[in-house]
Amino acid sequence: MTGASDNQLRIVIADDHALLRRGLKQTIESADGLKVVGEAENGRTALAQVEALRPQIAILDVDMPELDGFAAARAIRGLRLGLRSRGVRTPRPGGTADNSPGLQSWDRTG
Repeated sequence: MTGASDNQLRIVIADDHALLRRGLKQTIESADGLKVVGEAENGRTALAQVEALRPQIAILDVDMPELDGFAAARAIRGLRLGLRSRGVRTPRPGGTADNSPGLQSWDRTG
């Protein structure tokens, strides 16, 4: 049991930076109807939490250890839960991994 009420959207956040996870959780939970039910520091943990907790939304960092956000999103889609998987690449000093500054995101349903 997640502990979230039935009228709240349940969310799992996955990012290898604890400070970013904490800030994102605070931002999400400041909105009515949203509840973070799980946090993960890598893609494997995120996949296990999504499978166990059955959130409606998974927010995934692209650059994570063990299983990156792309691979985690593919694995989550393979579970056929119908949730939205959103990947987020946060800016790093000097730009992102592909050398373009700023936040990049995409979403898919699976």
